[in-house]
Amino acid sequence: MKTIAERIKHARKQKGLSQTELGIACGVSKEAVYKWEKGKGYPSSGKYTTIANTLGISAEWLISGEETSKIDLIEDSVQILGKLTPENKRLANRLLQGVYKGQLEDE
Repeated sequence: MKTIAERIKHARKQKGLSQTELGIACGVSKEAVYKWEKGKGYPSSGKYTTIANTLGISAEWLISGEETSKIDLIEDSVQILGKLTPENKRLANRLLQGVYKGQLEDE
């Protein structure tokens, strides 16, 4: 799918939602969703995450049509971690463990 319009329509149909239902979930009218899907209008920048979450897709795919593979992310992370000082590696490790466990809290 080459356009955001095509991706929104495809993901909405895959999720089994009507334009009205997607609009309600995103706080816009069904007419706005219709325009998105026809390429006659675009969501505001703040709506992409809401649309993606509602449709169960990544905002990255919605916007670009591409996904960053998990392997690419891991390889990039390993390269970055390799450049950290020992103290920063320990801090990064603690942070990643907290994120992985879902226990990261604001301090």
